[in-house]
Amino acid sequence: MNNNSLRSPKHRFLAQINFNVPLEGIGSVITVTDNDLGNLKHLIAQLAQGCPAHVTIRENKAVYPSFDWKVADEYNLNK
Repeated sequence: MNNNSLRSPKHRFLAQINFNVPLEGIGSVITVTDNDLGNLKHLIAQLAQGCPAHVTIRENKAVYPSFDWKVADEYNLNK
């Protein structure tokens, strides 16, 4: 497993960052994954660049290659 990948189907956690206003060069949504929830939240804060956004984090409760995504956390980022 490549733990350096920002998007791997093998990662346990998946985060979707929905920006209130699309960012130039990025767009409205960024999706990233990680096996560690703490690392993922840190990455989310970096990627959001201080811009207001809604974040949904899902956890795969099944073992890859199966998927059973459940919402693990959901919150808003504000300036």
